[in-house]
Amino acid sequence: MVKSDPNRYAGPTIRDNVELEMWTPAQIAKIEGPPREVWDDPDANDLQMLSIRGKSFGHLLRPLMRSRPFQFALILPNFLIFFLAALSGFFGTNDASVSLATVLTWIVWWAFLLLMIAGLSRLWCIICPFGAMGEWAHRFSLWQTGQKRFSLNLSWPKELKNLWLVNAFFIFFLWMDNVFGFGNSPILTGYFIVVLVVLDVGIGLMFERRSFCRYMCPINGFIGLQGLFAGFEMRSKSSQVCRQCRGKWCLKGREADGGGYGCPMFLYPGGNETNKYCILCTECLKSCPNNTMRWGVRPPLKDLWTNKAFSFDESFNIIALLGVSSVAPIILIKFVRAAETPFAGLTQPYPQIISKTALYIAGLAIAFLIVFAVSFAVSKLASPEEGFKGAKHYVNVYAPALVPIPLMKLIADIIDHIVRNGSSVIYVLVNFILDFPRGSPDATGIEVSSPLALNSPVIIYGLQAIILTIGFFSSAYVLNKIAVNWEPQRKFSSAKEARIATIVMLILSAGLTLFNLWALSGPAVA
Repeated sequence: MVKSDPNRYAGPTIRDNVELEMWTPAQIAKIEGPPREVWDDPDANDLQMLSIRGKSFGHLLRPLMRSRPFQFALILPNFLIFFLAALSGFFGTNDASVSLATVLTWIVWWAFLLLMIAGLSRLWCIICPFGAMGEWAHRFSLWQTGQKRFSLNLSWPKELKNLWLVNAFFIFFLWMDNVFGFGNSPILTGYFIVVLVVLDVGIGLMFERRSFCRYMCPINGFIGLQGLFAGFEMRSKSSQVCRQCRGKWCLKGREADGGGYGCPMFLYPGGNETNKYCILCTECLKSCPNNTMRWGVRPPLKDLWTNKAFSFDESFNIIALLGVSSVAPIILIKFVRAAETPFAGLTQPYPQIISKTALYIAGLAIAFLIVFAVSFAVSKLASPEEGFKGAKHYVNVYAPALVPIPLMKLIADIIDHIVRNGSSVIYVLVNFILDFPRGSPDATGIEVSSPLALNSPVIIYGLQAIILTIGFFSSAYVLNKIAVNWEPQRKFSSAKEARIATIVMLILSAGLTLFNLWALSGPAVA
């Protein structure tokens, strides 16, 4: 390794034994580049210092990402788009196939979100207009710092500082979709958008920071845990520097000095090692005077096996997603008519509501029974040397390995919609513009068509099969890594226990993948 010349830096340098408690923020701000022996190449893997064919763009990207209006500029287009979607839902056509509200929300946005999660982790959160509106109300500012708070700034209840409310809202909204059909109702889609805005702004006016995003947003658990699949992260360049930092500005904020706010998700960015709750908002980049935070990439799937086991509220979210993505759709398609029979004497639409609700709950319950049954089998077969651990322990250990299965199933589902209906987006937009705000099926005379080269059941199923196969091998890879690293992670008592447990869980992943392949081959689209 080539040693750096400390004389090349005009400001003070950081060495192994320095005590940053003795430094002032002004002194730390003068640090231009600590020796690479300490930070192990601080500019490597940092998108702020992007270089293409030897040409560096750091002088453009670093100031841009540290500018206060940067995130607002990213959010504003999405704010306008969802405003138009809500307007279309309330005042536009009731035909879901040509409504801007339904097409934009449940085809364009949902596809965009899933693909972004798989490739860029929680990057959606940096441009999400819903979380931003609560933040604007809380700060009483669109992007400036140092403004007087308009919020009561209350602390979130300690008992609810987990994912249980997130899980409840997640299951509730998916129940609403399965029973009442959000995706097929422009007016319900409009109400869905308005409810999210009202909840977020209301929580922002009452509680501190982004309490809604962390503890109530229905997709927080989904996007955070599924986002661990991707290789995109915000991390500290040096844990040593962050430990010694006296100010902890990334956590507390540096508003008075024109920096950033404290982490809105209640994290300590300097010690963060997972993407579960980091929304990549760049506030820590703006607040840190040490230039310690980097926005970079890492190997995909790494967060799923390098960190400690999930807590049960996180594992619950993964299993619930398995239920609503794989099991519940099949049950609802196959048994909804039979389930309505016992309630045939009731006034419509109660038979359908009751039967669909029962089947939806059954789909969730079956997913939990399968995962816990397999985990119980693991707890019996593995024979841990240090005593019986129980099914719940193995559920939490192996929940990360199940993450790719429902994510790839959802992407496989949306691929079918994109291929069959993707070109209708242009038609809907033209329709909406020419017949604002209603939009009618015959406003333009443009025919909705799909790309003929791809619009074949065989080709679509082939694409879906490839996606599900990627999900299985991703799960198998994580399972292998968990087993190989059993000792330093202390998740098992012995190599034998780790090996047996992993083999059984691999069978579960294979079974879930084969079930999804069977479902997409006919039953799920019947």
